[in-house]
Amino acid sequence: MSECLITGCDKQRSFTTDQIIDLPLKTKWKTRIQGFIGSPVITTDKILFSTPSRGQAKMIPGLCALDRTKGKMLWELPLDQYCNVPILKVPDEKYRVVQDFLCYSEERIFIYDGFELHSVDAATGEILWKVRHSEFGEQKGEILHGMLFHDGTLYVNAFSSICAIDPINGALIETFEAVHPKGISLYNNRLYYADLGWGGRTSYLYCLDIVSRQLIWKTEISKLGEYVTHDNQLRTGGAASPFPVISQGRIYMSLGSYLACFDIESGECLWKTLEHFIRQPVSDGQKLYGFDGHQLRCFDANSGELIYETEEVPFGSYAAQNIPLLAGKTLFVGTVGYLYAFDTETGKRVWEFSTGKKSGGFVSQPVLLDGCLYAGDSLGHFYCFVPQK
Repeated sequence: MSECLITGCDKQRSFTTDQIIDLPLKTKWKTRIQGFIGSPVITTDKILFSTPSRGQAKMIPGLCALDRTKGKMLWELPLDQYCNVPILKVPDEKYRVVQDFLCYSEERIFIYDGFELHSVDAATGEILWKVRHSEFGEQKGEILHGMLFHDGTLYVNAFSSICAIDPINGALIETFEAVHPKGISLYNNRLYYADLGWGGRTSYLYCLDIVSRQLIWKTEISKLGEYVTHDNQLRTGGAASPFPVISQGRIYMSLGSYLACFDIESGECLWKTLEHFIRQPVSDGQKLYGFDGHQLRCFDANSGELIYETEEVPFGSYAAQNIPLLAGKTLFVGTVGYLYAFDTETGKRVWEFSTGKKSGGFVSQPVLLDGCLYAGDSLGHFYCFVPQK
């Protein structure tokens, strides 16, 4: 059984792929789906993604599977509960950000709908088991996003702890220390995760050995991420990035209004930018790239020095919220009405695709696999792009 073949979302969360694609691109096929589309999981023959439908106040979540070759619907699974996720305002409409709630391994897809964690047969769409999130912690908190499967165990962040779950039956195996964790990254049998820092709480970056089940280190990040609001209020900083990014023996993440780098062995902060911010960095080992909403920024990964920033495209909020994909020397990112590609050497835009709509956009991370770029938009369309030549 193969694990998830999604590119740009490896366990180290570097959001890079060794695969490349020649530009410009054309649409190979487009499929209409009800609701808008979360970041896809690509297997050898299927495309799997969440499809929350827009409602007045909440979203009815679902799970879909498409045939990878032609985009034909294979099955669709509506879920029972409502998914409470952040509302993102864009011109003329309100959209809810589709977080990375999916995890795939051994022909099973794991999805969280706001109240229950489900295990679904990827071949048929049959629910194998479902467990309420209240089973995972005393505070009965929600699973946020960024589940991770490794060595026969499913790891989830359950509001006030990291939980190890048996993927066969959903039983809780063990819980690990956290205050209010975000997404989980993994390297060399160690989990790395950080707290949000909500409500003025002290927040930490953690390193957990999953073999010995011991906490190796934790570093306080509250003061590192302190920032002053527009009304001159001091706020403690927590994790602003959805995931810690692991590359070349270092951990990169955004804290409050800054970008920071930590040593992977000790948790020591090696550098912190003084003013520049990107929500979710991606790394090729030598440089970091990311967006703050209106600018693409590139940093030296060893020093944190700003190499360039560009205001070439009015990205709007989506580019700041979304996770880019780095493929060779090309950076792909979705925003309101467009899917863009940038040359990472220059920061220049080298390709774009327009939905033809002034509202809506590509709210999920694109995925590149076997010469095809896959992406879904908030208007309910899923695309497969291939080189024009």
